[in-house]
Amino acid sequence: HNLMEISLAPSVPASLRVILSKYNIIIRLWTHAFHKLLEALRRASFSLPLALEHLQDFIYYAYTFYTRLLEEPTLRSFRPGWLEALGDLACYR
Repeated sequence: HNLMEISLAPSVPASLRVILSKYNIIIRLWTHAFHKLLEALRRASFSLPLALEHLQDFIYYAYTFYTRLLEEPTLRSFRPGWLEALGDLACYR
């Protein structure tokens, strides 16, 4: 979250402001920080009740995280990515 805000600050050189799109940070955030863990917890929850509890907690955390990104004025240009992630999260509920 801080990386995104910092890289979009007006005081940052233009070459750094393109980092988010150049390196596909929005998609990587979902893939590596959320989706992989959600899938691992989902698979584990079939046999471990505690994993289901952790999965539910992580889903709520992810919803909160992406909702805050969605409401962040400086990150408004990435709104479609946040909405897509929230839609993907809805599949886990």
